[in-house]
Amino acid sequence: MPEKVEPTEAPIIEPQQQTTQGEPVEEPLGEGGIKALKAERALRETAEAAVKEANAKLKAAEDAKLGDLERAQKEVTETREALTEVTKENIRNSVAITKGVPADLVEFLKGDSKEDVEKSADKLLAKLNVPTTPKPDLSQATLRDPAAAAGPEADFAQFMKSQLG
Repeated sequence: MPEKVEPTEAPIIEPQQQTTQGEPVEEPLGEGGIKALKAERALRETAEAAVKEANAKLKAAEDAKLGDLERAQKEVTETREALTEVTKENIRNSVAITKGVPADLVEFLKGDSKEDVEKSADKLLAKLNVPTTPKPDLSQATLRDPAAAAGPEADFAQFMKSQLG
């Protein structure tokens, strides 16, 4: 009876990033150099396409190897992770609306629970509401007698009196 050989998982091969090799040469390439360069680029593109195709086939083979139950479990796990992310985003958005956090700053709210996000929102809003103008210097204000301040008419009368003598 022949033994059943199970395929092993092969690592997914990523195409290498293009790297530069120093300063460009001042002399232009000759006709042979241009042909060689074009041939090398065509070979590289073909190799990258082959790597992508091999990775796709490998993923398809791994997915086919999974049974229906395993595939369903994998799908449930992925769905739960997506639900968790949507729930966190929903909490952040609802706290932002409740607390009045500007829409472009919602991304700075952190935390997994509503309480954590609320604390983060309070801290963010406290930093936003710090006054950026200096406080008024009360020593520069004119001091009036609070008993004499009866309104604008009294102020005008006092002004006129000081101007006329």
